[in-house]
Amino acid sequence: SVDLFVLDRVGRCHSLQLKVMKLLYAFAMGHRNAVDLHKYKGIAKIGAVILPTIGKLVPLKTICKQYRFVATLANPKDVKKYKTDARTLLAKAQVQSADTTAKAQSQNTETAAKAQNQSEEIKVAYDTNTISGFALSDKVYISNEQQHPHYWGLCYDMTSYKKGTTKIIRGLELQVPSGYDATMSVIYGDYMKLPPVEQQVCQHVEIE
Repeated sequence: SVDLFVLDRVGRCHSLQLKVMKLLYAFAMGHRNAVDLHKYKGIAKIGAVILPTIGKLVPLKTICKQYRFVATLANPKDVKKYKTDARTLLAKAQVQSADTTAKAQSQNTETAAKAQNQSEEIKVAYDTNTISGFALSDKVYISNEQQHPHYWGLCYDMTSYKKGTTKIIRGLELQVPSGYDATMSVIYGDYMKLPPVEQQVCQHVEIE
């Protein structure tokens, strides 16, 4: 089997974003043929009974649409327009900064230096997607619901996934993100160190 991990930008209220997505996921469970309640305990078990029951009354398509809406709140809705608007804002800011610098130079060097610094800050803001009015998070998260705490709610640097590379894994040459080390470190810490013997068990699939 193949696991798919969807990456979306982290929203400003990320903790609330995750809670709403959990709730919607619980509603969607109502459309399963059966819900295994044995892995739930206490309040979680009560929720696993009530929320899916409510979810049955809501069309699955509607739940999925709302889930995707919440998951992608921080994504630029129109990437092409975002880039165009950001470049326009940058150009206007640079022209304004150049005019300010020219005027400042005729007055004193201290004011000119401040204007030059402002121009550099604008350029850096554009390069790092943090121009005011077009702010984008530089963090991403796995937005398809993951019950395992190793994945759910963790944030990763977006730069880790901009390029790929190849690694040999169990004799197979596979594509991996260029920032695989940073990603694995976020999830597992020192991932090159074996866990205690009692924790060396298969957690994702059953092996006979």
